[in-house]
Amino acid sequence: MREVSAMTRAMQCFGILLGLLFLGGSLAKAAGGDASLLLGRNALAEERLDDAGVDSLTDLGALVNLDFQWPVVLALDLIRGSGDATRGVAAEFPLAFQTDVDTLDLHLGARFIFRKTTFWRPYVGAGLAWTTLDVRQVENGSFGPGTEYQTVVVDDSDSGLGFWLGGGVLYRHDRWQVGADLRYVDTSADLQPEGADGSLKLDAGGIHTGFYVGWAW
Repeated sequence: MREVSAMTRAMQCFGILLGLLFLGGSLAKAAGGDASLLLGRNALAEERLDDAGVDSLTDLGALVNLDFQWPVVLALDLIRGSGDATRGVAAEFPLAFQTDVDTLDLHLGARFIFRKTTFWRPYVGAGLAWTTLDVRQVENGSFGPGTEYQTVVVDDSDSGLGFWLGGGVLYRHDRWQVGADLRYVDTSADLQPEGADGSLKLDAGGIHTGFYVGWAW
């Protein structure tokens, strides 16, 4: 299951990146725009992941704005998050839970940029969010020497559609730009624990903060 999930994510990333390149290479030539690389943090909203020790993820993403000379610019963002934690449980015998969490976010929407002719340009934005949440949790324990065991609690992924909204500020000089971005994402995913009859509905969104550097054309 894990190998299939990893392959699926890789194919999704490849397809989305091809779409970004197509949009950036063809539509943007006619409209103008900018593209940036983002590094940031995602404060997860799901309490069960927080209880497992994964309260936030490290974000790496690409932010693209396409300017068609409308009042707003078209926003297309791809953000990948990753985090892990090991949390021990007080018990008579050693017991710990290793949790790995990965997310892939595709955000499509619009941004309104204030003061477009100045160096400092605040902006606000909103749109649709599609999030893939992948969680793997393993229980590690021992009842004594030679009795170590490992049990998979959950190893599943799912995608959900929701919305994002946020804002930020960028500084542009000539064609280069740097900026800070803040956004809230509301999406959910249904994951199937090992051996369980039903699925768990998890909040796949959170509050993303990050800094970026990019180039405008």
